[in-house]
Amino acid sequence: MSALQDYNQIQRQKLVEQILREAPKEAVFAGVDRFLERYFSDVPPEDMIDREVDSLRAMAIGHAEFAQQRTPGQPLIRIFNPTIATHGWQSTHTIVEVVTDDMPFLVDSVGIALNRRGPTIHLTIHPLIRVLRDDDGNLLEFVDADRDDGARAESFLHIEIDCETSEEQLQVLKKDLEKILHDVARAVADWKPMLDRVPRVQQELASPPAAVDADEISEASE
Repeated sequence: MSALQDYNQIQRQKLVEQILREAPKEAVFAGVDRFLERYFSDVPPEDMIDREVDSLRAMAIGHAEFAQQRTPGQPLIRIFNPTIATHGWQSTHTIVEVVTDDMPFLVDSVGIALNRRGPTIHLTIHPLIRVLRDDDGNLLEFVDADRDDGARAESFLHIEIDCETSEEQLQVLKKDLEKILHDVARAVADWKPMLDRVPRVQQELASPPAAVDADEISEASE
């Protein structure tokens, strides 16, 4: 690691410590410190050190507040242009926020959907955070990673793209993301049953009907 990288890591850690130190203790959700620390844990230092602490904190807490109510299996998606007056922070970019069940291929699939529409992706933050919810999907607490008391791992996805001010285009983009997340969830759900079925099909191919050509059986088995 270079001296510059060392310096950036130190500056990033100082920022995280300041964010945690000045986090609102009256936050509407339990485990705010836990959430904030995890939220920024994998963000490259160079994407943080030029930003105001207040903006970083408001950005993360806004994402947490957005996640306050979610039915498992149903993703939350919002696309917006943050302002100080409404969100407590601002950006030259349009913001895409997602809260959903953790699943493979999530970041790549969302990235493909965004790239298809043309905007450049400037920043991606993707913390995996364990969340405890009640039966109605209301968030009770952000919990430690090693707790096993009904908490679920949820993906929090924050993406910054080229600024888009057309409400119509923002709605089109949101529909694209809803569709891609639905497709990913279906693919992930189907994957295990498909694998479980393979041995049964192989067993059936081992005793095929006599009328079926041997070459076809061989090809199907492969």
